[in-house]
Amino acid sequence: MGFNLPSLKPTYIITLYSTVVLIGSIIHKLYYEHQNENTFGTLTRKKSIVNQYFAKFAWAWTTIAISVFVVFSGKKKESIKRFIIRYVIATLYWFILCRWPGVFSIIQLRYGKCEIPSKSDESDEPSFISSTSFKCKRIHKGHWIGFDVSGHVFLLVHCSLFLLEEIWPIFQKQLKIALNENENNKSVKRQRAIKGACASIFSLSFVCLWFYVLWITTTHYHHFREKFFGLLFPTVYWFVFYQNIWKKYLQVEDKRSFKKIN
Repeated sequence: MGFNLPSLKPTYIITLYSTVVLIGSIIHKLYYEHQNENTFGTLTRKKSIVNQYFAKFAWAWTTIAISVFVVFSGKKKESIKRFIIRYVIATLYWFILCRWPGVFSIIQLRYGKCEIPSKSDESDEPSFISSTSFKCKRIHKGHWIGFDVSGHVFLLVHCSLFLLEEIWPIFQKQLKIALNENENNKSVKRQRAIKGACASIFSLSFVCLWFYVLWITTTHYHHFREKFFGLLFPTVYWFVFYQNIWKKYLQVEDKRSFKKIN
């Protein structure tokens, strides 16, 4: 008798992430909004190891995770080609929004400003310049004011949805074969499925990590509308591509994709 994992339901996924952003924002408003970051726990500060070495490089870690999965998944060449196209498109989406031309930075420049304290003894009036929030704090040592899209929320949700959509369908098959009591323990088919399932679990563990960091971000940082738009951008990508375009032209899985473990 085999073990069956439930399929990914789009409505469940988007409801889950929307609920996290909503509840996290409520907690932030009621408890953390007016607290100094120095009062936060070690793992919830911006300079924490989790944020500095994992969250800020989430797409790099996601690339490592998905690469491990692909190596051990038993994908055929045609399936790998389709995956590479999907990965490149997802990477370009992240790059255009976060790096160059940096849509989120453009939004900051358009709808925000940097307040710089006066250095003159004659006037206490601060000066304002156009700047991104990063440059405002790091270079100008000022206080950024305005509308921003939460890059953390965008990146964490984008990475999570990408990994889930790419890994979950084949992980279902791997686990079913690996735990099938009727399958010979020493069969090549089962051994390959076990290795693949272990690789999938390793890769999916990053989804758990991103979910944890997302919870910290929503409860401790940003205003609700910033987190809302941070959630909206990856959700739109996921809906347009994974729920529509990829299903028609670049399927994540079809009957020929994983013949080695079926």
